[in-house]
Amino acid sequence: MEVEGEPEHQALRFGALDYSSFVVMMLLSALVGVYYGFFKKQNSMSDYFLGGRSMGVFPIAMSLIASNISGVSVLVVPSDMYTYGPQIALVAVLGIPVVLLVVHFFLPTFYDLQYESSYEYLEHRFDKRIRTLSSVFYTIGSFLYMPIVMYVPCLAFHQVSGVDVQIINPVTCLICVFYTCLGGLRAVVWTDALQLVSLVLASVVIIFATLPQVGGLSGAWDRAAAGGRLDLFNMDLDPTVRATFWNVVFGESFYFLNSLAVAPSSVQRYLSMPTIGAAKRAAYTLAAGFTITRVLSCATGTLMYAYYFDCDPIAQKVVSHSDKMVPHFVMDVARDLPGLSGIFIAGVFSASLSTVSSILNTLAGTVYKDFIEGWLPKKPSEQQAAIYLKGITLIQGIAIFFLVMVVEKLGSILEVALSLTGMTTGATFGLFLLGMFVPWAESVGALTGASASLGFMSVVTLGNLQAKHSGRLRYPMLPTRTDGCNATLTNTTAPSTPLPVLPTLASRVEYDEDLFPLFRISPFLFVVIGVAITVTVGSAVSALVRAVRTRRGQKGGFADLPDPEMFSPPVGRAVRRRLAGAGRGKREEAVEMYQAVPLKADDVHSQAG
Repeated sequence: MEVEGEPEHQALRFGALDYSSFVVMMLLSALVGVYYGFFKKQNSMSDYFLGGRSMGVFPIAMSLIASNISGVSVLVVPSDMYTYGPQIALVAVLGIPVVLLVVHFFLPTFYDLQYESSYEYLEHRFDKRIRTLSSVFYTIGSFLYMPIVMYVPCLAFHQVSGVDVQIINPVTCLICVFYTCLGGLRAVVWTDALQLVSLVLASVVIIFATLPQVGGLSGAWDRAAAGGRLDLFNMDLDPTVRATFWNVVFGESFYFLNSLAVAPSSVQRYLSMPTIGAAKRAAYTLAAGFTITRVLSCATGTLMYAYYFDCDPIAQKVVSHSDKMVPHFVMDVARDLPGLSGIFIAGVFSASLSTVSSILNTLAGTVYKDFIEGWLPKKPSEQQAAIYLKGITLIQGIAIFFLVMVVEKLGSILEVALSLTGMTTGATFGLFLLGMFVPWAESVGALTGASASLGFMSVVTLGNLQAKHSGRLRYPMLPTRTDGCNATLTNTTAPSTPLPVLPTLASRVEYDEDLFPLFRISPFLFVVIGVAITVTVGSAVSALVRAVRTRRGQKGGFADLPDPEMFSPPVGRAVRRRLAGAGRGKREEAVEMYQAVPLKADDVHSQAG
């Protein structure tokens, strides 16, 4: 543990073995790209974008886990627990229920339709305008989110090496773009698997290295309890409180459901599997891996607080910001385990690179299919399309490099990530919920709902960020102690007498009285609000339009519904029963009207009979 008054420039730094292990991990990631780029060439769009639809369960499951972790989870979740309390730890219990929803309500629809992207579904369910709008939302959201994810490992490496972030940034972007461009989905997937294994192993070693230094599990538990870091169930209903049970559970559930159920990168991986059974097995493996990795992040946060229980490095100016706590903690704990810090920081890089590479690969396909292919004078060959995808990936990587410079000025990483992604995620996810679960939803309603959501959430998000930046909205840190900073050794035994309990804050939010109420809303709720606006407005406008058509006896009223295959399985069964009862070939009319998938031969024969 650092002594009192130690300046930040004397903070713990990498040694030779740490640098060596870090470089080896980065080279392995690059070599995967070299292998799939030169020895297992991706010569078609199907190979580059979907891995030839022949990927195995293990690498896809590992890739799904890795691409949904990112450095934000590895570094920022533990820091957030240290600074603000344990509510964010509730994300650890969300993996299994979210994946069950994915498997039963979303995956069968996407797999049966076999479209090349999840946004192609929106075109067939609604129309081309909705697909384009969603692609625009996704592109904007990706360019808001990727620089944040890329900034996290750069910040971590700066903390342990002293190298400036703007020097690390181009190298990191180059590695990521290199193996993504060369190897396509196969390189991304196998690199994700490699990086995930290294991160999990390093995290486990760090946890077991810390336990003896805090008095084991009982000592860590007592210290966390005394510091108010075990108060998980803050049931406050105030939506302005930063993190409560309700804010985190509802907000993160919607966020993860969007990410795992309809996000193009996840759907792309499900569709790369040869059978729906294999896709479901990958999803179930994802649930287990999601839970394990989140538990490791939360355990790291709890142990980090126990380790610095009576000597807060932030208060002592050893660490300048809470986002830098985890690298400092790892270096401190692993000082007698040379090389381990390098592996852990490489794992942080790996988690971020896997997320960014997944988005780059998927976004390249989205940009090409939705914004470029239609403007080309003639349809390119598969080989030409693969070249276009690689060029798009390269351009995106250059853009991320410049955007990272902006992220550095925005403040708390978790809050910025939640805020910026909340602008577009709610509108996009709301469109899929409208399409799959609201049979009467149609294009004009979907367009109106998504536009209303984006407009409203842009105002709320930007107002919230500006209020925090100006100091008009404040989230106080939980109190910490510094009375043990003069100790020469860390207390390695559980305390024999009860520890003094630090005061906790009943309401962890402060704001100027004249601050507009909407700007006070917790960032955890942004996605929930965005989804609610899209679905509510979209459903109401669609119902109104259909009611008018029904009243006028026009086609497209409540009697005309889309093809049942376009819905989530339970809704599709209900629509199929309704269409069967209505008769008169309604289903064929609906298919033509909504540009849905063609009827199967068996369906045509049964209706003709």
